[in-house]
Amino acid sequence: MSTSIVRTGISRSWCALAALTSALLASATAGAQTFTTQLPGSSTSPTAPIPNTICGAMTTRSYAAWQFNVATTGNYTFTVTKGAGSPGGLTLTLYQGVFLASNTCVNQWSSTVSAGGSSISTSSVLSPAGTFVLVIGGASAADTSNLTVTAAGPGTLTSICTDSTLDPSSQNVTNAGGMFSTTYSPAVGCGSWTTSGVPAWVTGVPAAGSGRATINYTVAANGGATRSASITIGGQSLFVRQSASCMTTLNPMSTTVAAAGGGGSFMLTGTAGCAYTASTTTPWIRNVAPANGTGSATITFMVDANTGPARTGTITAGGQTFTINQPSGCAYTVNPVLLTPTAAGGAQMVRVETAAGCPWTTSTAAPWITGLPANGAGAANVAFNVAANTGPLRSGSIAIGGQTVSVVQADGCAPRLDPASRSVGATAGASSVMVNVGAGCAWSMSSTAGWLVPSAMNGTGPLSVNYTYSANTGARRAASLVVGGSLHNVDQAAAGVMDSGVIVDSGVIVDSGVIVDSGVIVDSGVIVDTGVVTDTGVAVDSASADDAAIDAGEPADASETDSASDASSASDSSTLDSAIDAATRADSSAVADASTTSDAAADGGTSNGGGACGCRTPARSSSSRGGALLALAALGAALRRRRAPRAC
Repeated sequence: MSTSIVRTGISRSWCALAALTSALLASATAGAQTFTTQLPGSSTSPTAPIPNTICGAMTTRSYAAWQFNVATTGNYTFTVTKGAGSPGGLTLTLYQGVFLASNTCVNQWSSTVSAGGSSISTSSVLSPAGTFVLVIGGASAADTSNLTVTAAGPGTLTSICTDSTLDPSSQNVTNAGGMFSTTYSPAVGCGSWTTSGVPAWVTGVPAAGSGRATINYTVAANGGATRSASITIGGQSLFVRQSASCMTTLNPMSTTVAAAGGGGSFMLTGTAGCAYTASTTTPWIRNVAPANGTGSATITFMVDANTGPARTGTITAGGQTFTINQPSGCAYTVNPVLLTPTAAGGAQMVRVETAAGCPWTTSTAAPWITGLPANGAGAANVAFNVAANTGPLRSGSIAIGGQTVSVVQADGCAPRLDPASRSVGATAGASSVMVNVGAGCAWSMSSTAGWLVPSAMNGTGPLSVNYTYSANTGARRAASLVVGGSLHNVDQAAAGVMDSGVIVDSGVIVDSGVIVDSGVIVDSGVIVDTGVVTDTGVAVDSASADDAAIDAGEPADASETDSASDASSASDSSTLDSAIDAATRADSSAVADASTTSDAAADGGTSNGGGACGCRTPARSSSSRGGALLALAALGAALRRRRAPRAC
């Protein structure tokens, strides 16, 4: 019968009856034989919708198939016994010719279902001779593994060993190689097996074996191109494919791209046939191409402009790393670029502007600029201090992020002359003054008068300066040495008078009520004619002294006293001046006459030597110096009379 015929209905029954009759006849003549085999154990049994009856309702089951040849037709009984670990029920279905998992109704011969138990049996007349398939179905893969099949019938059933399996039947191996395994499951009746086609780079595959077996093998590392082998085990093929060594190199391994960005490339060299990929996770590296390929290639890329600090990115190509370095794109500005602190110094601040994350450092060579932070990042205010300046104008600078800020501090030189003043005598002499000023401060000195001459007209830093002054032949005078805004005043006494108030020539200190300075006699606000004091003393004319000398007694008549008083009241010194002039008009030769001088000493012309109140005028010396002294005494007495009423 054709294997493609579907047996259904009455036609199948007639065929079965004819086959049964033929089988019985054959059995009666040939005798019964038993065939026992072990189905392969597998946890990966295939599944298919197996009919529960002849082309009836179907249930998807795991199954194991035994394909065999029938040489002697007749009735055969098949018994299937489950091994340990096969808990579910079984079905037995016979097919003539081939079993099509895609259409399990085609070629169906018989069907038997068992709800449970450890074994199941079915009997069927197999006729005509040819190929049949016994399909054993179960609820799970465990139900169709580790099964024992017994076939009894009039003839010998020959297994078709092409139904043996290898699991897995192919293996992909990297170039590094490694250890792998496959399981050979022979078909029912295919007990022994052999192997062939094993290459030298695969080891561990046995030359022969029997029954079901797990075969462990080792694949050596591949140092060349891709290779493959087809190994035959019990008539089944194991396909092993190993990739090439793919030793990829990059040239160069790194590069530097300018801060402005731009494109670049590198060479990937790989084994022919070796696959590669090229990619990056760096956001500022773009357009990496080609993204994949085999063998060798030139990999190109683009880099974005950098406006921040220096950065590094990578591209991975063929398992190798290509490094891209990009320098800083940071730009820095500072404001202000010029600072002009006062001489007092103090806190200062500069603003630096740059992108976030851009680092900067600071520096200065000026020791009077302190407090600068060593470094920073991003935009910031940079504070520092400028010390007080006690010297000349000075300048320095600070660098921030490569930018320069100039610092020009005002002049701190404030020269001071010590002492501020000095009084000197009328004679020529010398002295000194100290110029106190900061180191390095330049100064110049000037004099306000020609008779005051410094030894140095200019200098730098502190210095003691000597000076000279010429003799004074006239009235009291003053002049100054000037440095900057500071003065040293020199006050010089009048000719013949020291600044102490002592009459130089005579050595006599004038009455305590009279101050002598620069030739001017001052008494209670009355300025006496400067002709009184002379270089040689006061000469009194003996003839005039009798008429005008003023002594300790009262004037000769009231008119003279009134005149002196009126002169004091009216600030008119003419009367007193007349008396003084009279005393001073005499020359020194007249002083020698003692009798004349004695007569002139009488008060108001009184010859008895006594005044109105009996006061006596002291006797005059016969010498010229004595006469001068008497004249001065008389002048003092006159001045005292003007100050207060007479005691007598």
